[in-house]
Amino acid sequence: MKYNRIILSAVITLVMMLAPLPCFGETDVLQYTADPTNAESWQSCDSNQSVTFEQNKKIYLRFSAAESTESGTSSQEDSGTAPVLRQRSADTSKEILLQPDSEGLYLLNTDEIGSWEILYEDSVRMRFTVKESNAIQPPSEKPSKPKSKAGVLRKGKYYFYRDSKGKIRKKAGFVTWNGNKYYVRKGGRIQTGKTFKVGKYTYRANKKGQIKVGVYKWGKSYYYSSSKGRLRKSKGFITWKKNRYYIRKGGKIQKSKAFRIGKYTYRAGSDGRIKVGVHKWGKYYYYSTSSGKLRKKAGRITWKGKSYYSRKSGTLYTNRFYFSGSNIYYAGPKAAALTGTFKVGKYTYTANASGSIISSNRKYMRGIDVSYYQGKDIDWAKVKSGGISFAFLRCGYSGTKDGKCHPDSTFNGDKKHKGNIQRATAAGVDVGAYYFSQARTVKEAQAEAAFAVKQVKESGCKLNLPLVIDTENYPGGRASSSKLNRTKRTAAVKAFCDYVKSKGYTPMIYASTSWLNNNLDMKKLSGYRVWVAQYNDTVTYKGSYRCWQYTSSGKVPGISGRVDLNYWAL
Repeated sequence: MKYNRIILSAVITLVMMLAPLPCFGETDVLQYTADPTNAESWQSCDSNQSVTFEQNKKIYLRFSAAESTESGTSSQEDSGTAPVLRQRSADTSKEILLQPDSEGLYLLNTDEIGSWEILYEDSVRMRFTVKESNAIQPPSEKPSKPKSKAGVLRKGKYYFYRDSKGKIRKKAGFVTWNGNKYYVRKGGRIQTGKTFKVGKYTYRANKKGQIKVGVYKWGKSYYYSSSKGRLRKSKGFITWKKNRYYIRKGGKIQKSKAFRIGKYTYRAGSDGRIKVGVHKWGKYYYYSTSSGKLRKKAGRITWKGKSYYSRKSGTLYTNRFYFSGSNIYYAGPKAAALTGTFKVGKYTYTANASGSIISSNRKYMRGIDVSYYQGKDIDWAKVKSGGISFAFLRCGYSGTKDGKCHPDSTFNGDKKHKGNIQRATAAGVDVGAYYFSQARTVKEAQAEAAFAVKQVKESGCKLNLPLVIDTENYPGGRASSSKLNRTKRTAAVKAFCDYVKSKGYTPMIYASTSWLNNNLDMKKLSGYRVWVAQYNDTVTYKGSYRCWQYTSSGKVPGISGRVDLNYWAL
């Protein structure tokens, strides 16, 4: 029994060795030659035998396939891809990827002496050995073949094809010569300068008879034909020479137009190529993915090492500042964030390689706003050294039920513990103050403003920034959106600002984008500065604003827990 199993194993191994190896297609044969222009020189590869080539000699490979009689092109053509071959050393297992050129030819690497294999996927399709030139002896038993007389020739205004014996071909059919395909009509003349059909397929031949392949211009339009020359008429995307195109029904390639396929927008240039990456279209810059889909989502984009910012509409920012996370950028005239040192107006900025601004001679950049929620133990020296230039401090608030004015316990502090305004000022942080309002009338607003001014004066400190009214929706509060209309709220806010201004302070309005748009008449408040709160990568408020609160979840050295972060608008 033991010997029987050994014999059976040997038989199975022999059968596997003799079994035909898988190939790219049923009719695809891997061939090689040293002269690809000579149609008669191509020889089929045999994976069971090794051939020998001289070192540094150019040897070409190709897949040769019979004309398909099925509809459409082969799967290889329709997918826009070609098989990738691997050249592997039988001595060291070193591998080299072989890519086809535009004519479908692969160039062997014969630089290194040794034994090699050519693989497609995991199948060995060819074996060969590279030796020094003087180590190869020409076979004496096989005389060299005479040079072929095949080729395309011109007689008068017509073209003809002659075979290897020099005879003119008169039978209708396709021929290939010097990497180009031709169609010989019955009688011998090659079809030239015309669109024609053979069977159910359409072909186009130029003035020299060469069948058009790939993307080409015919008349005023662009078209695509497969590597076999068959004109594609079905709509859909194709990739040719690393560029993407869209074929409309009938065969024309879409060009010079923005168009939609499903839910995505694409843009085709004047030559039909689908726009990808950052590109200019009309007056604006846009970004499309590698497949050509136009991005219509607000946010920061990185492309070719540069930063850009896209609006929801798809246009990219130009000549303006924008924020992403805790970083600030300036989009230049071509949409890319500027890097290095540059000027905007009278100010100078320095940005790192990604475009994030790291320094400026402008006074205000990053800031915070705090109240008793951050406690009495803020280390303002650490806050300052952590890159914070300014701070808005809550000086007081009104009760949401009774409307009574109250001081913020951390603003002025007491005899034993100095308040935020004294300690922030001492640390070199520029300060402003804000008051949480619940005013329903002009009179109540004036009373709130007077209380806020009183708190600031009692501090003994100077405000470097405005004195702000904080107007927002407190659910159930006496000044909430459900209990106070837009007209009365606007009048109250205006009264607060007017009183503050009359006392020599700069008034300012704090509110969210939604609150500014829907609950205040900003036309009547256009004379006052705005501090907008919106927790996104950018502000969508259309009016002017000087400060932006962009998060309530910031982390700053010297403060335990979360804190609101702001940028002074640049």
